[in-house]
Amino acid sequence: MDLHGAKLSELTTEEEDDGRETQGDMHWQTILLPAQSALLPRYHAKPIYHKWLGELNEFRAKYAEAAQVSNMNHLTNDKELAKVARFLKQNDSCFDESTLERLDREPHYAFYKKPLEEDFVEYTALHRNDTEGLNNFFGNEDLFRSVLHPKVEKVGCSFLRSYCVLKISSRAAIFTNVKRSTVRVLCIFRPKDHFTPGDTFYGKPGSHCSGEVTSRGLSQSAFSSRVVKRSEDLRQQVLGELNEFRAKYAEAAQVSNMNELTYDMELEKEASQYNSCHDKESINRLENEPNYALRKKQIENDFIEYTALHRNDTKGLKRYFGNGDMFFAVLQPNANKVGCYHFTSLCVHKVWSPAAIFTDVKRSTVRGWCIFGPK
Repeated sequence: MDLHGAKLSELTTEEEDDGRETQGDMHWQTILLPAQSALLPRYHAKPIYHKWLGELNEFRAKYAEAAQVSNMNHLTNDKELAKVARFLKQNDSCFDESTLERLDREPHYAFYKKPLEEDFVEYTALHRNDTEGLNNFFGNEDLFRSVLHPKVEKVGCSFLRSYCVLKISSRAAIFTNVKRSTVRVLCIFRPKDHFTPGDTFYGKPGSHCSGEVTSRGLSQSAFSSRVVKRSEDLRQQVLGELNEFRAKYAEAAQVSNMNELTYDMELEKEASQYNSCHDKESINRLENEPNYALRKKQIENDFIEYTALHRNDTKGLKRYFGNGDMFFAVLQPNANKVGCYHFTSLCVHKVWSPAAIFTDVKRSTVRGWCIFGPK
């Protein structure tokens, strides 16, 4: 069942349970981690949203294939919904009464352990012709009501600071032997409609979709398809710009071993962790990455011109390629792959002061960060 199916009387600690049967289907308990884990920086403990989003879409795709659901939407990440999830889980206790009340009217899902999801997919595949029976698992208080509903298309998730363990609803015993599960993440879905079993259409996955269909049979809305296309266009644009910059520099400095870059989605995921140009913590962490800020073209053009005029002073040019320098990573000949994150809001940085020797630009807009490999 969904989290809001738990009553306050069903919330106990492990000590209070002492082997007695609970009156409800499940209860929560908080697991206290060793003290040293609290010392870990938050960014080490917090999974990035790409991982959650990928896991959710993978679960939906597997279920759609198992049940032959033909109109299962592909989920996209929504930062505003992530804020909603954080608000709904705003305290450190493990789903207390106030949290359950706030969740009561929200389509939500708590990340359960993988075997529970896999068991349900397997059960579904074995009973795919019993659509009426399968629909019985999607009542208002059921485990997968929201995460596997075809109509939802946006999701936002929030990491739970406290490790929670949930006793699984006794009704789930028909498809799994899992009795309890850790809960890692709380996710909120949209649209916030009144879901009914009639919302599900059956047939070949993707065959009842009005938009484009992913390789796994999930439906992308027209808006999502445009977003995906724009994202791919942006990747190719920045890749072309970076390779052009490298080619111009190689010609100006007569560098004979400059690699052509290819785009790498894993590096893009890494770059997306540094999603703000105002967050000092993110900028400090970037010092450990071969990175480059996408600034205005004039700075790059001025450096190319300066390089061409001083190409014989190779020792002098190399002084611009220390670990903290502007072009250290982007013009590194051995780099051969790149991934970039583009900021959603305008960002302006002061230009590195030693750059005054080759450019008059003092400030520049910054479009995003790029990270290069191999590291």
